[in-house]
Amino acid sequence: MTEPVPEDLITHPEEIRGGFELPLGDKISLKGQGRITPAGIVSAGIITVDP
Repeated sequence: MTEPVPEDLITHPEEIRGGFELPLGDKISLKGQGRITPAGIVSAGIITVDP
């Protein structure tokens, strides 16, 4: 099971956080975390739109 994302200083009131842990065998695991704002989601959508 994944550990909760550490509670860092919140830089934006609507910040969205997420994290994961991917075990690869007994001794290796990949961990990751990220954060984004709603404006970042909209911006990513605009960038990926094909005109």
